[in-house]
Amino acid sequence: LKIEIGRNGQRENDLMRDWAKKWEHIYIGSQEDIESEFERAGDVYYQFSYQANQGVFRLALPKSRCDIIPCDSTVECIAAYIANSLKASDVASVFRVKAYEGVSKGAIVEN
Repeated sequence: LKIEIGRNGQRENDLMRDWAKKWEHIYIGSQEDIESEFERAGDVYYQFSYQANQGVFRLALPKSRCDIIPCDSTVECIAAYIANSLKASDVASVFRVKAYEGVSKGAIVEN
């Protein structure tokens, strides 16, 4: 996932660096996809489960390696989540977030 952030028409390298650091080596999970939590060898894990066109997918990861967001973890929703989070801390600015995850798969959110 590649993210570009602008504030009031200017590229915001510091904000991009902050979000990249926050999500470095992290699985971005959706609250609704958490099937359960369990403990193994002293670590707490999330068990994720979701259905896609290709079938049912399940994944278990240490809770410490996950960031749970209150929306789907699609590129469109992630862009909106970042833009809304930034706007909540600086209502006077206009933020533009571009998120990409491959050829012809991206989103732009401005608020």
